[in-house]
This record gives sequence, C-alpha cells and structure tokens, in this order.
Amino acid sequence: MGSERSAAKLGDEIPFPFGGQEIYRLYGGNATWIGASWSPTHPGSVSDHRDVAGLPSGLAESGYSTNSGRFLIEGTLLDPDAAVSGVNPEF
Repeated sequence: MGSERSAAKLGDEIPFPFGGQEIYRLYGGNATWIGASWSPTHPGSVSDHRDVAGLPSGLAESGYSTNSGRFLIEGTLLDPDAAVSGVNPEF
C-alpha cells in the first residue's frame, strides 16, 4: 500500500537516481543510520511521511522493528551503480 500511496502523491515526478543527487534517510529507534533505505525526497516535503515511506512503527509483538524517525541524515549519491539496492524512488 505504501508504494501505491506514494506514487499517487508524487505523480510522474519520480527522479531516476544519478550521481550528485541529494538523498535522505530518517532513522531512530532500532533503525540505525547505516541502512539501505534512502529517498531522494526530503521527508519534510511530504505530508504524513511516516505512512508514505512505510516506516516500521514497532508493533508490540516481537520480531517487529521500530523507526522513530527522530533523526535525519542527508547525503549525496556518488555512484548510483554501486548502490546495493539503489535509491528508493517510491517516495
């Protein structure tokens, strides 16, 4: 549901990853800054970003992770071909 909702909010303006592109990662809880999920869209520019990005809320049951989204890290994509899973263009 997250990706369908994201695409509906962003329309056709989904950028293809490129060198020099600004990318962002929200983290916190047991989600660390060393994660594979990055976005070219600044989280502050998307209303209800937590739901759109599909951040894990940390259900009370064991086995679920949490991402409080308390911290934001900004980076620059140097080599999109070297990215393990790429930049997520869904949000």
